[in-house]
Amino acid sequence: MKSLKIKMAVIAILLVVGSMSVSAQKGCGTCLKIKACTTLDGTCTNLTAEQQAIIDDLHTEFQAEMDILRTALQSATTLTDKIAIRQEMVDLRDAHIAEVQALLDEWGI
Repeated sequence: MKSLKIKMAVIAILLVVGSMSVSAQKGCGTCLKIKACTTLDGTCTNLTAEQQAIIDDLHTEFQAEMDILRTALQSATTLTDKIAIRQEMVDLRDAHIAEVQALLDEWGI
C-alpha cells in the first residue's frame, strides 16, 4: 500500500512538472517577434525612443516581480508551495508577454 502511494505521488509530480514545461512554451511567437526586432544591446530597431522606454519600464517591473517570486521559491519548504510559486511565475510571464504583444500590435510592429 505504501509503495502504491509513493508511485502515485511520483506520477503526480511528473504530471505537474510536465505541464509546467508545456506551459513554458506558450508565447514563443511573441518572444520570436520581440527577438526579431531586438539588437545585441537589447534595443528594438523598430521602436522609437519613447516606445523603447515603455518596453524597458515594463521589463524592469517584470524582473522585479520575478525576483520576488524567485526568492519565495528558494525559501519555500514544501513541494506544494514550490509548485504554486512556479505557477505564479508562469502566469506572470504569460501576462508580461501578452502586455508587450498588445503594445507591439498597437504600434503596428
